[in-house]
Amino acid sequence: MAPETIADIVRTHASSQPGKAALVQDGETVTYAELHERSNRVANGLISEGIGAQDHVGFLDKNCLEFFDLLYGAAKVNAVHAGINWRLYPREIAAMIADAGSRLLVVGQEFVGVLDEMEADLASVEKILVVGGHPRHEAFEVWRDRQDATDPGGRAGPDDTVLLLYSSGTTGAPKGVMIRNGSVFDLMRICSPIWGIGQDSITLVNMPMFHIGGVGWGALAHYNGSTGVVVRENVPDELVALVGRHRITNCFFVPALLQFMCMVPGVETRDFSALEVIVYGAAPITVDVLRRSIDTLSCEFVGVYGLTESSGGVTTLRWEDHDPGGPRARLLQSAGTAHPNAKLKIVDPVSTDEMPTGQVGEIWIQSGQSMKGYWQNPEATAETLLPGGWLRTGDAGFLDADGYLFVTDRIKDMIVSGGENIYSAEVENVLMGHPAVVDVTVIGVPSDRWGETPLALVVVAEGADLSDRDIIDFCRGEMASYKCPSVVEFVDDLPRGPTGKVLKNVLRDPYWEGRDRKI
Repeated sequence: MAPETIADIVRTHASSQPGKAALVQDGETVTYAELHERSNRVANGLISEGIGAQDHVGFLDKNCLEFFDLLYGAAKVNAVHAGINWRLYPREIAAMIADAGSRLLVVGQEFVGVLDEMEADLASVEKILVVGGHPRHEAFEVWRDRQDATDPGGRAGPDDTVLLLYSSGTTGAPKGVMIRNGSVFDLMRICSPIWGIGQDSITLVNMPMFHIGGVGWGALAHYNGSTGVVVRENVPDELVALVGRHRITNCFFVPALLQFMCMVPGVETRDFSALEVIVYGAAPITVDVLRRSIDTLSCEFVGVYGLTESSGGVTTLRWEDHDPGGPRARLLQSAGTAHPNAKLKIVDPVSTDEMPTGQVGEIWIQSGQSMKGYWQNPEATAETLLPGGWLRTGDAGFLDADGYLFVTDRIKDMIVSGGENIYSAEVENVLMGHPAVVDVTVIGVPSDRWGETPLALVVVAEGADLSDRDIIDFCRGEMASYKCPSVVEFVDDLPRGPTGKVLKNVLRDPYWEGRDRKI
């Protein structure tokens, strides 16, 4: 019988396959029986600290085995695991912990300096544990191992919050997304067969755990009783080696990682024979990157679309829809069709009238996977969760006659130039087809004549000699001239967030500085 709560995941498999590896990292293996015991000890430790149902606990470290001890231990007392983005500055991390009201905090050794800098601002935190030890705080593993190993027996109800994950905050302060137990398990039941994950899978757990693509993917592996190989951070050549060394069968990659993995020297001779399915998503992918990835990694690819607010994927572009050289090649730009538990519609972002087939508007989702709401933010919740169970995504896209979703851009990233709507992702997709372009993003910058105009920031291959005119002319050969960049800047790299999305707000802000309008 499949588990129905996060806590029951380890209980189920510790009973049915106790000696099977649940987690592997850097030569260390944790079996399901061991993970069950470790998380029991954490759960009893939380009880001893006064942590109970729906209290928040936090974990500040990169991907590691101890993360799962706290994830499942918290679930066994029906506490909420509040994700912390370790990429932020100490003051931002402290603000996130304060917003969550986390009562207990586990910190990895790599972040002791961050802890020391922000500790005075952690008013809600009653207990701090440090992996590996600290002069003022008990070592997490010592604290864990001195607790009772008996299962305390707690579990979440369908509407209980199990994860508090913070949005990227690209349009303001990050918002805490409350994800229900029922939402997580709706996704797991639907997506396991669609994404090809089963008991015999060996999954690569490489996405950061403060992101739904990390914690959700890791828990999905355990839901199916498979083995997760944990990667502390994403280094493309190391990922390529790990896939062969551990006989990885299933991966979830953001497009930027796929792009950089395909550029690893000698990648074409590496062993990818065990790979069965690669799921890609969390950021737009260009057709060129997708084609190269399919050719290089030689396995089935499935594309997904979803948000933190939808607990992850609600659509899938299945492998049979990947037809690079055939009559259905246009679907490579699609996010696929809605899952059986989801409905989609496209609406005018102003009037909210439903748009006709093929016309771009805002994507709305109706699904049991939708978030419970934003933590302590009823105004933002009311703006996003609408009557009828609809979730506003803030993404622009359209549905074709067969129900395939095409995501064209973020609503906020749409460029309005001379009254024409330009979707930057469409322009980026064209420019990535240039053989000398390694990476690109397109943003709107001020124009006295047009209001704003597209600017392309381009990373070119080493040794390539390109001018801005070369880029503009290439683009004009592929699409309407009004969509093409009028300005080109060459850069060494592009700033990206933890999910691989280009931080367009960071790039855009200097151009709009001192102006009242940002569009």
